[in-house]
Amino acid sequence: LDGRTINSLFNTSDLAPIRLQEIATTIDSGVLKLKGISPSVQLAVFRFLRDQEKLREEELDNLMTEWLINLGKRRNLYIGQGKETEK
Repeated sequence: LDGRTINSLFNTSDLAPIRLQEIATTIDSGVLKLKGISPSVQLAVFRFLRDQEKLREEELDNLMTEWLINLGKRRNLYIGQGKETEK
């Protein structure tokens, strides 16, 4: 780490509560807009939604299941030759 702090290693501004709230409120449109956001921030958005009780537990579970499946599919695209190669 060479004496660097965690904050200097990672961009934590996307994890600020105000930013998570901005992303989480996109669910009000009926679609949670997570495009262009890292998986770690996406997971934080799910936690924010849970903490704010924006969705019922079952709805959140279903949404997260779909998210995990899609995340796994995306991961499989990059296995292989280091480029997008779908199995």
